[in-house]
Amino acid sequence: MDVIKAVKELGKISRLNVHINSPGGSVSEGLAIKAFLAQQSFKKTVYIDSLCASVATVIAFGIGADVHMEDTALVMIHHAWTYASGNAGLLRKAAEMLDKHDEQLKKVYIERTNGTISEKDIISMMDEEYWMDADECLEKGFIDFIEKSAQATACLPEAFYDAYNNVPDSVVKIPNKSPNVTDSGLDAESQAIITQANAVLEEYRRRKENII
Repeated sequence: MDVIKAVKELGKISRLNVHINSPGGSVSEGLAIKAFLAQQSFKKTVYIDSLCASVATVIAFGIGADVHMEDTALVMIHHAWTYASGNAGLLRKAAEMLDKHDEQLKKVYIERTNGTISEKDIISMMDEEYWMDADECLEKGFIDFIEKSAQATACLPEAFYDAYNNVPDSVVKIPNKSPNVTDSGLDAESQAIITQANAVLEEYRRRKENII
C-alpha cells in the first residue's frame, strides 16, 4: 500500500503528522493502514484538513494520535457497504463480512470517544450516515483540538456524493472530470484537492469491492 510504503521509506523518525482529506475507500486497506500506524512507536498527530469520511475516520481515530480538525472540515461515519453479485451463498458471505467490518469500525469509535457517547448511540449514528462538524466532533470526543488556520472546504467526488445519503449542503460536489483551472478560476490549492479526490475516485472504481 502506498501509505505504508511511504512511511517505511521515511526510515527512523520520531514523529509523523498525518493530514487527512478523504471521502473514504477500501475498508480492508483502511484497516490495514490503521493497524500499521497504530503499531509504530513514533508520535503521531492527525490533522483533518477538509473531509474525513467513511473508512478514513478509522485512520484518524484509531492510531492513538492527537486529532486536530479544521473548523471548516467535516467528518462522516456510517456502516460498511460493498458491491456484490452471485448466488445466495455468496451474498450471505458478503453480508457476514460487512458485519465483521462494522464491528471493527464500531470498536474504533467506542475506544476513541471513551464513554462520551454510548455504544447504542454510535450504532444509531452509523445507521444514519452521520455527519459532524468540528464542534460536534470535539463535544463527542472524536477530536482533541479545533484549528482555524485553513480556508479549505469539504468536497466529494461526484460518485461518492451521489452514493452517500445525507451529504450536507456545505459539501462541494466535484465532477468526475477535474475542471480546467483557467475556466474555473480555482487556485492551486483547490485544484490539488480536486486532483487528490479524483485519484481516490479512480481507485474506488477500479476495486469495486469492500468499499466503505
